[in-house]
Amino acid sequence: MSLAKELIQRKTAAFAPGKFHDNYAAAVKELIAAKTGGQALPEEEEEAPSNVINLMDALKKSVAEAGKADVAPRPKKEKAAPEAKPKKEPAKRKKVG
Repeated sequence: MSLAKELIQRKTAAFAPGKFHDNYAAAVKELIAAKTGGQALPEEEEEAPSNVINLMDALKKSVAEAGKADVAPRPKKEKAAPEAKPKKEPAKRKKVG
């Protein structure tokens, strides 16, 4: 907990509006200028694929694939009769004394 407090204390600073730059508004203005000027729109950069998997999407895909597959039912295995195990003799008591 002390590490978290120290990190927050180090990163806390007064907000300086002059240092803030709105990248989204600049990108929108650039797109509007390109459309009105008849220029080709800039192409979107593709994000690098990540190794993060959306579990709900993976589950839905798995269920869909399982529903499409024509899988023959597996034959039931016959259960073998339990083998008779030899009974153990009870432990002998030691004489104390």
